Amino acid sequence: MKLRGRGEVGKRFCTLCDIALLSMRAGRLACLLIATSFFADCKVPSGCLGSDPSCSLLSLLVFNKVSVPRFLYATNTAGGISQFRFNKDTGALTSLGTATSAGNALKLAIDDYGTYAVLVCDLTNTLQVFRINGSTGLLTMTDTQSNGVISTPFPAVIDSAHSVVHVPMNGGSQIITYSINASGTLSNIGSVPTAGSLQALTMHPSGNYVIAAAQNNAYAFRINGNGTLTQTGNAAAGNGPSRPVISPNGQFVYVSNTTSGTITALSFDSSSGSLTLLEHEPTAAAIQGAINSTGTIIAATDNTNPTTLFSHTIQSNGFLQNTGTLAYGTGGSNQAPLFAPASNVVYVPLPSLGVVSMTTVSTSVAPVQTAQIASTGGLANPVLDPTGKYVYMPSNANSLIASFKVQPDGQLSFLTTYPASGAVNVTIASFFEF
Repeated sequence: MKLRGRGEVGKRFCTLCDIALLSMRAGRLACLLIATSFFADCKVPSGCLGSDPSCSLLSLLVFNKVSVPRFLYATNTAGGISQFRFNKDTGALTSLGTATSAGNALKLAIDDYGTYAVLVCDLTNTLQVFRINGSTGLLTMTDTQSNGVISTPFPAVIDSAHSVVHVPMNGGSQIITYSINASGTLSNIGSVPTAGSLQALTMHPSGNYVIAAAQNNAYAFRINGNGTLTQTGNAAAGNGPSRPVISPNGQFVYVSNTTSGTITALSFDSSSGSLTLLEHEPTAAAIQGAINSTGTIIAATDNTNPTTLFSHTIQSNGFLQNTGTLAYGTGGSNQAPLFAPASNVVYVPLPSLGVVSMTTVSTSVAPVQTAQIASTGGLANPVLDPTGKYVYMPSNANSLIASFKVQPDGQLSFLTTYPASGAVNVTIASFFEF
């Protein structure tokens, strides 16, 4: 959660200010307002419900909130969202039924407070907003928008500090910013153009910028006080870009380019918001990469057959050094890798083979596959839960979600599967506990 108070004392009080909504017996909401310039930039989550435990009076008495995962949602290309209660101690999922949604759904974006979820449906050019019930986990649709402005949208990014959502429009070559109103409806508050087809967005670790990738270009946008965007930088990137990945220290941006067969490396100045091209590192037809927790290695797979993992060391100046490749064999399929927490073990689902590869990468030697774990066919889009203990992978072909436990050495052990009709993406909602 982004804190906006001035100084360390201000940060502590902003922790209160962020969630200072009182539970009212009559169901009305009231904000705790601190009318001094010292706290002028505190933000209160506009969608916070009085019935939600994270908005209770108790929250006013505690400084150290902990974000705890409670619910898991899986989108379905045919329409519908599978809802599950998440057990943070065992990783077990309990089905809560299916929420109705538009078809051709991409990944849900959920705000930091676990209050709202925004769904993007690319082929139907539709945006939908759902309120998350903090007690039951059930989704209630609060708004649907489908108009000429919404053109082939890609997955959205929610800025919880400003109660807005940024939606990249591939068809319109622009990013549209919507405010999320207290009622759960969206209001278009501005847009910024990009050159070429826009692909995806990533929030900068500082919370002050959004980084975007479009055809042959990368962009940086500063987040203004009202949540709208202002372009601060752009630099040459490659053709066929994927979602940008950012080093943990926020200094470097990397974009994998499928058509160009490169990873574009850029430096980022967090003061000015400028981007500077460093290099286009050859990698064959690379898809989205992933960076380890220390920011020293980037791993990316390609979309050729057999699937190949490329490993690169991130040098102190942001340039990449190729440390080797690993081919997984025929029958594989292109999937973005996922790093184990605090580890150099990479998880790569191989859908056609019905296995998940666990591969160790390093800054000095080529990748080494340490194990393959058999599960089910069609696994894709791995997601690590916020506690770092469990991994979930949906299978659209088999209409299920496979669950795995992360062992201390970073290896996975298979747990079980859960029915989830046509699942393509998984998102986990977290709530603040005290």
